[in-house]
Amino acid sequence: MQLVLDLLHTIYPFLPPLHCSPRTVVNPVQVCPYGWAYLLVGLVTIAIVLAPVTLIVSWLRQRVFFAPLYATYLTHGFLIILVLLTLFPLYFVTLTSFDKTNLLRDTSLIPNPDNFSTANYTHVLTKTKFWTWMWNTVKIAGTTAALGLLLAASAGYTFARLRFLGRRQVLAFFIFGQMFPGFLTIYAIYRIMSALGLVNTHLGLILAYSAGITGFTAWIYKGYLEGLPVELEEAGMIDGLSRAGAFWRIVLPLSLPILIVIYLLQFIGTFNEWIFALLLLRQPDQWTLVGGLRSFVTSQFTTEWGRFSAMSLLGMLPILILFFSVQKYIVGGLTQGATKG
Repeated sequence: MQLVLDLLHTIYPFLPPLHCSPRTVVNPVQVCPYGWAYLLVGLVTIAIVLAPVTLIVSWLRQRVFFAPLYATYLTHGFLIILVLLTLFPLYFVTLTSFDKTNLLRDTSLIPNPDNFSTANYTHVLTKTKFWTWMWNTVKIAGTTAALGLLLAASAGYTFARLRFLGRRQVLAFFIFGQMFPGFLTIYAIYRIMSALGLVNTHLGLILAYSAGITGFTAWIYKGYLEGLPVELEEAGMIDGLSRAGAFWRIVLPLSLPILIVIYLLQFIGTFNEWIFALLLLRQPDQWTLVGGLRSFVTSQFTTEWGRFSAMSLLGMLPILILFFSVQKYIVGGLTQGATKG
């Protein structure tokens, strides 16, 4: 890491020297003034280097007979670098979770075997309310995703198949609402939940979550339905099915891939959300995982980064299990909803 910083300072001498504050037990996080400048310049440098490389690869593809081989190598090498950059935070968190010092590691990428320990995982699993927080998170995310799926399917079918006055205006309003971040509604949602007596309850959090992503998922489902032949529903209604019967017996079974995608999107979004969870849930027994994670980094005297990292990795497991269980439906569901006809 220091080599990269020195190289950037050599290339760009106008950059001020980077002097980071020492890491201590009380302040385990290093503060580096002008660190943002080094990050910005580094990203610009990568872009400047990649631009001519892209042009060279394009030229080689057209003019040199063995160019496709080198172009493939360059493409694969670039993708490998991107994957490594993406996996680096996970690698860093994993090293920190197995570090018995319970502090952030230094800049070395090679772990110190003397500090290896599973004490952080043992502490999280046996001396915290991890299992309660995990159950609360899965329960809230699962219920929210199911309720949101019902709303998205109903709204998406209505916009895709029914024609009524104000249809376009309502649909535009749904999409317009997605332009604004959810935290802008914090005050309104808190006042509503407080008036209903739903603060510090899972029901209040579920209701707050359910409507948050409905506009986006309803739009996805609408696009998917526009790719399904309407004649299938008409044939069912000729055979005696009502509009609701055609929806439940014909449309929903054919929509299984996109319904799984919608459920997964809402489950992951709710699972990872933390602003409303910290706002509405006050008691430790009611917390989700984000509340438990926050308790490790808000101590007055020290920050337990090792235990924080261990719980973060353990909290990933439900998402990974769910994702790999339904991954075969994800690509098909999204691509079929991307075209019409």
